[in-house]
Amino acid sequence: MTTYAKTHHVHPDIIRKVHGYTHRKPDDPWQPADDPVRIETGFPDGTTMRIECTEDGQRPSHLRAELLNGDDEVIASVRGGRELMIEWAICHGDRKYVTQLRQLPVPTDEIIIQKIVTLDDACIARAQRFLESVSVDDFQGDETETITDEEFYDGKHMAVRLCGSSVHGSVVNAVLISPDGTELGTTDSHLFLLGTWTVRHAGTDYQVLLRRELP
Repeated sequence: MTTYAKTHHVHPDIIRKVHGYTHRKPDDPWQPADDPVRIETGFPDGTTMRIECTEDGQRPSHLRAELLNGDDEVIASVRGGRELMIEWAICHGDRKYVTQLRQLPVPTDEIIIQKIVTLDDACIARAQRFLESVSVDDFQGDETETITDEEFYDGKHMAVRLCGSSVHGSVVNAVLISPDGTELGTTDSHLFLLGTWTVRHAGTDYQVLLRRELP
């Protein structure tokens, strides 16, 4: 079975909010029906895991995780209990999808927000072929391919990109993007894919760690 595993850092305010809803006391307010709490992580094969806290007006809010395909159709789901900060796993076909939720560290002088992404061998081999190409016939061409695009808790996201050329081999870089689509920073271009990609913005290091899928 192939396993895709990702780590998602959750802001303490969201953790407290969900805990208040799932551990609601009789006199506490209900979670607004139009205010679901959602945490989403994407995987290399185009699927997305959505972890959601919702209420039905008859009992305290509950948690569930859904696996969506590229057309946003639910293809598998699991029901959770009242605790958010656990490892969520959904099996579908011959693949297992795992989202590990971790609390965002308390702010310090140096803040690091990191996402961990596991890439399969086929994705790595394809990228490496373009990075090592020396013949015009083997070049990627004048196109840019996004290897992964990871969203952070504050709405910013980082895209790790395989940038092609028709006159030389490809390179890889990462760009940090604001919620409104503005580019906030870009790494230098390199001839490797795996490892930690870091963009520093406003005192925070945004990182995406790309690693090989374990056998």
